[in-house]
This record gives sequence, structure tokens and C-alpha cells, in this order.
Amino acid sequence: MTEAGAPANEYRHGMRAMGEAIEGAARFAAGAGRHGDFTGI
Repeated sequence: MTEAGAPANEYRHGMRAMGEAIEGAARFAAGAGRHGDFTGI
């Protein structure tokens, strides 16, 4: 990977991780994973 291409790669992977984090936060806000109940996660 070139030095010039590295920031684009970081952005691409970071955006994917951010999407996963937002989905997980929404599941948690809806009650998933609370009180030690991890069924359906």
C-alpha cells in the first residue's frame, strides 16, 4: 500500500467499523445485552 493510499484505506475501514458500532448501539438501546441477557445477539 502506498503512503498516499493509506488514509483512504483507514477511512474505508473506519466507516465500516462505525456502521457496526451504530448498529450495536441501536440493539443495546432496544434492550439487547442488558442485564446479562445475550440471547439473540
